[in-house]
Amino acid sequence: MKQVELVYLISVFVGIIIVYWNIVASIALVKTDELEKFQKVVQGALVWLVPILGSFVVIRLISEYDLDAFRSKFIPEIFQGWIGRAHRSQERADSREESLNEHFSPHDSAGGGD
Repeated sequence: MKQVELVYLISVFVGIIIVYWNIVASIALVKTDELEKFQKVVQGALVWLVPILGSFVVIRLISEYDLDAFRSKFIPEIFQGWIGRAHRSQERADSREESLNEHFSPHDSAGGGD
């Protein structure tokens, strides 16, 4: 009997976490001004129809261009920081890639020696 209760408690806890992240993604969708209404509806459907993957994808996509969408009393600062760190990490990776592309890209030589 105790094993069944433990499985039940774990299931409830996991369910609460999934619903919470779906709510976070939904709040971000409502608050962002970067998406059109149709895009918000489709991404909102993704969040609730494919709970874990959908909320992760939507949070990741919105965090790339609109961190202000995550500023809410429903989203603890620790999670806002986590989302912001992921965004800053991606910016650093993009910056390094751009730097490498500039350094190793072929340069046009004006007036070769023929």
